[in-house]
Amino acid sequence: MKEFKNASLKAVLLFLVFFLDGQVSQLITDLNGGGVFFTSHLLLLLLFFYSMNTQGLFLGPLSVVLGFFYDNYYLNGFGIAIFLVPLSLLVIIKLKNSFPDNFFSDLLLISFILFGYDLASYGLASLYGQTGFPIEVFLLTNAIPSLLLNSFIFCIFYFLRRKGVIKGF
Repeated sequence: MKEFKNASLKAVLLFLVFFLDGQVSQLITDLNGGGVFFTSHLLLLLLFFYSMNTQGLFLGPLSVVLGFFYDNYYLNGFGIAIFLVPLSLLVIIKLKNSFPDNFFSDLLLISFILFGYDLASYGLASLYGQTGFPIEVFLLTNAIPSLLLNSFIFCIFYFLRRKGVIKGF
């Protein structure tokens, strides 16, 4: 019963972060004048931390549902996030077991996941005809700044988690 209660609470928190994610991205982009587009991946970061302590049996179906909502809420379409969010979670779970459990390997892993997620999103959006940006423009104005932002956010949450300030994930 306690595990179900914790899983339910984690699901609610993931949905709250899902809605907060776009707001944070828009706020940071507006604050810098709009020349560089930041995309916060708080949802993927939280899934990364949850995958350390939670069975994939709970997170797998939840990541599909979150991907579905992400597609419809942010992209007004269907197919990119419903595929990439569960795939990212699967890669996190599989690669996490191959890396030692320390800060630098976790930072490298999450950087790889986030950059791969952005590139795969761009590739699928180009394939579907949803974007006309050249890859160089996308990398310089979105992918690299977003990677730096999310790496910084990851460092903050990682150290807060290690210090015991944030418990439960």
